[in-house]
Amino acid sequence: MTHGSDIYYDPFDIEIDKDPHPLWKRMRDEMPLYRNEKFDFWAVSRFGPSRGALISYLAPVAGLLFAFIVLGDQPAPVQLAGAVIILTGVRVLAVAPRATAVRVPGPILPA
Repeated sequence: MTHGSDIYYDPFDIEIDKDPHPLWKRMRDEMPLYRNEKFDFWAVSRFGPSRGALISYLAPVAGLLFAFIVLGDQPAPVQLAGAVIILTGVRVLAVAPRATAVRVPGPILPA
């Protein structure tokens, strides 16, 4: 347990794995950064999927940099243009305003 909370997450507990969603919801709501001292790990329960997806777009750029720095490969102009397009897209998406859910008052369809 962490900081007086009764939340306990054990990735090896079969009982938790049978229905982990209520526990995960509590972790997101009450303790988005959870520390398990028994197994010495941190669990991050609130990291937006859009942020995670942005990181995955950088894989080709990282591969290009690795080939250039470590292997001495000279990138072609098309590869450099692709890297610039990817980096520009990631930057635009990173600073774009986030869409939020809006609750519509009353019923959507007439009763």
